[in-house]
Amino acid sequence: MRHGVDGHVDFPGFVDPIEFAKKIDVVAQLSIWENCSYTLLDAIVAGQGVVASNVGGNPEILPRHCLVDPDQPAQVAQALLSQAQQPELRPQLPADWPSVSAMTEQIADIYAEVTQ
Repeated sequence: MRHGVDGHVDFPGFVDPIEFAKKIDVVAQLSIWENCSYTLLDAIVAGQGVVASNVGGNPEILPRHCLVDPDQPAQVAQALLSQAQQPELRPQLPADWPSVSAMTEQIADIYAEVTQ
């Protein structure tokens, strides 16, 4: 490839997300606009490390040590290594995080309020 990533990067196309999640240690989402995605939430629930850009709702679900400036490669690399080598640093959802059923009930309540 023209960027010299042959032998270093694999582009497998579609992979089953559940099976793939079992094979990785850290999820990196370094977007400058995509924030608070299901990818991050799924990674947290699966016990994976998470490194993400400090945008949008990411600071609401991730501790400070998981948030990086994607324009600072050394900072990103350090965060990735820390999450991979020290599982105790991996984020967890807050104890008061609502269950799926509680979230859907809350959403249904809001829709009921605004449609009356």
